[in-house]
Amino acid sequence: MKQHYTKIPLFLLFFTFLIYHSNVKAQCSCSGGAAPLTVVYDTSGLIPPANDSTIYNFPQFNPSTGTLVCVNLEAWVTAIVRMRLENDEIYPIEYRIRYNRTDRITGTGLSTAMQNSLTKNYGPYSLTESDGNYFSGTDFKAIGPDTVLNNKLISTTISSNVAPFLGNGVVSYSYRVSGTTQVTGSTNYIFSINSIDRLRFRLTYQYCPNNLLAASIKEFAAVKKSADAVQLSWITENEEKTNSYDIEVSKDGRNYKSVITKIAVAANAAANYQHIYNLAATDGGKLFFRIKQKTIQGTRVSPVQILVLDEATQSFTVYPNPAHKHFNIEWSQPQTGPIQVEVVNSMGQQVFSKNYNLNGNTLMSVDLPNTIGPGLYYIKTKDPQTKIQQLTKLVIN
Repeated sequence: MKQHYTKIPLFLLFFTFLIYHSNVKAQCSCSGGAAPLTVVYDTSGLIPPANDSTIYNFPQFNPSTGTLVCVNLEAWVTAIVRMRLENDEIYPIEYRIRYNRTDRITGTGLSTAMQNSLTKNYGPYSLTESDGNYFSGTDFKAIGPDTVLNNKLISTTISSNVAPFLGNGVVSYSYRVSGTTQVTGSTNYIFSINSIDRLRFRLTYQYCPNNLLAASIKEFAAVKKSADAVQLSWITENEEKTNSYDIEVSKDGRNYKSVITKIAVAANAAANYQHIYNLAATDGGKLFFRIKQKTIQGTRVSPVQILVLDEATQSFTVYPNPAHKHFNIEWSQPQTGPIQVEVVNSMGQQVFSKNYNLNGNTLMSVDLPNTIGPGLYYIKTKDPQTKIQQLTKLVIN
């Protein structure tokens, strides 16, 4: 009986694994089960030893290219550790070392961080009493280089909410390493540790191609005319009486619904179309609009127009620029709540980070430490509640 009980959880685990991957595959498929097309961004490089955080930016997916169904984020981490341990007691000591490490990735579209944790034990090391000559002799132990992570894969697939990835801006990710080392055996020792880390980071957009684009639709625009109304307009050429136009809207850039159908207003001529879309109280974030043209030859769609309803909360300027040790951030609308401000150098390394709390402010001041030298930097603001991140350049003299 005991053997049967131990097998049941393994079976359920395997069964759950199959269901999960079947669901992911279904969500990442196109109509009829066809495999989606892909756009891949791939970067790699060494993480500087003196820095535990690196920023990676990638382009957003242009929704006019197709319907984004899945986003794959993959990171391969290689870490090589070196340690030096010196006994500083007047008698022999047996030492042990416990190494703890967490590699963590946060950023656009991630409700929870991608991460990997590692614990590794070293020793025991029997070191003789101190001979007074440091980093040599039988009272000293050099450990490594030890490859504690060898292309360790950290990955996730996002399919339920791909809206943050749509647009003409950037998506941003922060890779951060944290860890501790515990040495046991004595309190009188000399210890140092360093690591060389390499990260390969790949972002893959999986998308289904749109139907043929409607070449006769020109100057399609979506403009917010008031607090609760959006004006949609477009022009057609060589209009046919049999044509019709469905105005479609989506909150996620993937699932569209028709809000109204317009019938052709002219024949063999150019035609102007307009429609006022009334915003609902639940509308927020981004809205995606497109026109589906129906003709006797078939159905075609227009390029997608993205309207950022919360655009005012994302718009800010930085001055003076160039700056010295102080700059201001000014928003176009009052801000309330927590804001994280980061300063990133041209190599993608975070050199400053501080959390602020705003109470209906449009202006805030940032003082920089003296350790930040002259050069080109990026100012990143992040709202930890909405996850909205914005970047702008700043020159420091």
